[in-house]
Amino acid sequence: MKENLYIHSEDREILRDLFINNDVLCLYKFHEKYLLSPGQIARVIRKYIKNNIFETNENTIKLTEHGKKWVYNNRNDIFRAPLNELWKQVPAGFSLNEEKRNEEPYKPNFKNIIKQFRIGD
Repeated sequence: MKENLYIHSEDREILRDLFINNDVLCLYKFHEKYLLSPGQIARVIRKYIKNNIFETNENTIKLTEHGKKWVYNNRNDIFRAPLNELWKQVPAGFSLNEEKRNEEPYKPNFKNIIKQFRIGD
């Protein structure tokens, strides 16, 4: 990617809609269709206006000519999610390997349990 921009999932959705429709779109559509917060939409707009990819007018948005070329030239990087996205990886301590599968289930230490308690005051 020429501009070193990190692409969030909401970026992908907005860029895809603008590129496919090749038209001016209402910002409320993104909130309604993708349930994006106003903060998410504002972050995307600021980022891409700064890089001359979007232009806005009141409550509408469209791709600039530079933006259309940029999306087309970087379509693989934008729309094809990387294989190593963090949300897809299971932390090492939480994965079940063969050793852990064969262990006995968790048993609490009964010595540490408080045996006297009151309900209410």
